[in-house]
Amino acid sequence: MTAPAPKPGEVWLFDVTVAAGSGSVTAPAVAVARRPSAAHQLLRRFLDGRAVPGEIARRGALDELALDDAADLAEGLAADGVALGPFGHDHPHVFPAPAGRLVERRVPVADLRRRLFPETAPGADGVETATFAVLDAARVFGLPEILAGSGLDHLSLFQGAAAADHAETAPYLVKLRPGHGLTARLLGAAEEDPLAWPAAPGLLLRAPLGLRGLRRQLRGYTFVQDEARGRRLYFRYYDPRVFAATILRAQEPVRARFMRGIESVTLNDGGDDAVELAAEAP
Repeated sequence: MTAPAPKPGEVWLFDVTVAAGSGSVTAPAVAVARRPSAAHQLLRRFLDGRAVPGEIARRGALDELALDDAADLAEGLAADGVALGPFGHDHPHVFPAPAGRLVERRVPVADLRRRLFPETAPGADGVETATFAVLDAARVFGLPEILAGSGLDHLSLFQGAAAADHAETAPYLVKLRPGHGLTARLLGAAEEDPLAWPAAPGLLLRAPLGLRGLRRQLRGYTFVQDEARGRRLYFRYYDPRVFAATILRAQEPVRARFMRGIESVTLNDGGDDAVELAAEAP
């Protein structure tokens, strides 16, 4: 949903980044003003008043970006209004490898919504664990256009020339929302829908990492080295069939490195129930 821009002024979207331990956390923020410079000043005063020494980066006017999360932040704001969203970690290295043993659980598909979107408050540092999907454009025709029209924050896991040249077959990381139509499609059972659960279009993840932080973690696995041929190959771990045959079957140190900063990965391996990979509860 896109909230109408309050008048007078325009809604401007920013990223606020704050140091946290050895890394950083980032949150979206919106401010209503006639000019981006004025919106920046409003946001700076807002942060200073709350002793938040964050770095501010402007992303643009909300009506040009039309992101659902930012639109929700902006809804109801009057002129000179400011709102700050939840923080997410930008760097996976702030997280140790999972402390507990990683275990696979069989989860009824009917329980996925409750497990993927639990009603939990952000932690003491303001960071919330969010739900993401890694979707394979090679398995979903027109996925870039679907995501562009969804209003959900998303990024290609490819970058540079590869992101442009392989846009129609690239993997995309998407931050999901519980009531969004795309989320409903991913958890739905429509046999003819390439995004529905039976089609296994990708992976579902829970992570305290922000969108960019999780992208950093996942990008480390988009290639593998073919030692015999001396070249790098694309590693399609985001295809549930490949994930089930490789990461799920890998030795514990390999699985633990993949799960750095990730609470759980859920996938359709072709069985009646979903498979969830997560650390064993202490």
